[in-house]
Amino acid sequence: MGEGAAGIRTTKPRFVTWGVAPHAWGSRIGSRLVQALPAHLTNTGFARATLTVSTDNEPAVRLYRKHGWSPVGEPTPHPTTAKPEQRYRLDL
Repeated sequence: MGEGAAGIRTTKPRFVTWGVAPHAWGSRIGSRLVQALPAHLTNTGFARATLTVSTDNEPAVRLYRKHGWSPVGEPTPHPTTAKPEQRYRLDL
C-alpha cells in the first residue's frame, strides 16, 4: 500500500512499510486497515497522519483518497529508487 505515519509511539508515529500480500488483494483488508487507523491514532493522542506512496501504485492511491487522505505538495523521487512518490495527509 505504501509507507505511512502510524505505529511506534513517539512524537511522530511511523510505520516504515505496510501493504497487503497479493493473495489477499480484493479481500478489503487494506480498506479495513485504513478505516481503523484514524480511530487508533486519535485514541492515542494524534491529530494528523501522513504517508508516502508511489504514484504508480494506483490501487493504494485510490484507497487513500477514498478514505479522505489529501495529497500534499508535488511528487518527489524516492531517495533509493528515484520512483516518484506522493505525500498524503489526513487530519484526524
